[in-house]
Amino acid sequence: MKKNVIVSLADSNYFELLDELVNSIKSFEKSKDTAICILDAGLSAEQKEILSKKVDEIKPAEWDIEVPAIKVFGKEWLKSQVSRAFLPKYFPNYEKYLWIDCDAWVNDWKSLSFSHTSLPVLCAKSLWIIIAKASTGSAFTKIPSFTRSPSLLSIIS
Repeated sequence: MKKNVIVSLADSNYFELLDELVNSIKSFEKSKDTAICILDAGLSAEQKEILSKKVDEIKPAEWDIEVPAIKVFGKEWLKSQVSRAFLPKYFPNYEKYLWIDCDAWVNDWKSLSFSHTSLPVLCAKSLWIIIAKASTGSAFTKIPSFTRSPSLLSIIS
């Protein structure tokens, strides 16, 4: 069983970008040791069928916290702001989790180090999110599992 997982989320509008992300991950030999899991926020049946041949798991994203309907009506993609804090709930069989937004791609496998002794992207049962900033390079932000991030607060308050 694979112990590391990369997770992303998309709806049908972002399928092509998600597919490119998955293909970029799969282009590396080392990806065979890492699971790829997808949270579905409105993918079509055809899109899920295409992805199911490339990824380990696809599960529907949920509103894991109470969110006012008026703030999220018709915005299923906002589940990405909530669900990334609950990845072990969706995909419980992994030790380390890496969230990558669906509009990104992997250019160098070294950027995905799952070892906290080399590049601290992940820690067991903690979630590290890579925030890419075009002007300043990459920064790393630790968000402990099951806590609210500032982006979560903006949609629930």
